Amino acid sequence: MSSGQIEFYGDPCRSCAYSWSLPVDAMVNEVLSLATTYRAVLHGRPGTARHPDLGWCAAAYVLHVADNLRSHGERMAAAARGAEFEFVHADQDELAEVRSYEAIPLEGALWSLGIVLAPYVEVFREAAATGVILHHPTRGDQLATDVLRGNLHDAHHHGWDLQRIALANPI
Repeated sequence: MSSGQIEFYGDPCRSCAYSWSLPVDAMVNEVLSLATTYRAVLHGRPGTARHPDLGWCAAAYVLHVADNLRSHGERMAAAARGAEFEFVHADQDELAEVRSYEAIPLEGALWSLGIVLAPYVEVFREAAATGVILHHPTRGDQLATDVLRGNLHDAHHHGWDLQRIALANPI
């Protein structure tokens, strides 16, 4: 597990209360339930709903999580199949602009999230079973479980952002 992430965010996370010590099965179940969880939090609110302290609208946060899981899943799949490569991240704000997050309706964002969850878990399991180690430029070497843990923190943290958006936009 990345001690750097724990030092930066705290354990539990000082903002979203994410626990870095969740067992793998609990993490997998939370990933698989993200679309349902996000849909419930945002029920009755438009994807354009915002919180004054946050940079993106609700749909953009959902899309960011989907893209984050997709890109990390791609890296785990490549490593599990023997590829060696440099771990490079797209700038999240540039990706949001290129993909026009703000223009994608919430239903499209939730669809995008929903279709990545099971494949992400499948490739996580493959990477974990083959002992994949991803070489991250700032987090160091990471096992598939470390990648899952960090990705779930991102999803959990943005779930907290979505709760803040929902509270700022009562129905």
